[in-house]
Amino acid sequence: MRSRQLMIETEARTLDKKFIVAHGIYLSSVVFDVESTHMGLAHHKCHEGDFGGGRDPNPSRGKMYANFTAWFAVVTAGDYLIAKTHPPKWLPLQYVVPTYETTIHFKGALSWYGSCW
Repeated sequence: MRSRQLMIETEARTLDKKFIVAHGIYLSSVVFDVESTHMGLAHHKCHEGDFGGGRDPNPSRGKMYANFTAWFAVVTAGDYLIAKTHPPKWLPLQYVVPTYETTIHFKGALSWYGSCW
């Protein structure tokens, strides 16, 4: 019984509010990027320059969601495993990739508004 209680407490420390908020913001940046890209492709005759290494200038919404959510799942699983090791507070490794990816997706989504509309 004590072992199970300790496991639950450890899990609660791993999936804390910061972890959930950081990855929630990352997921919202993916949605914002995909929807902005779709709007630009569908209504403004622009082309996506970065999806699939530039091989597909007009990716579908489904293809973008499949690609980005698969990567989101991989990143979140990796960050969960890192968080489970309880790195020192001064070295929050579980937030490095989501912060970078969030920046990239928000920058990509906002570039549609500046260059295509």
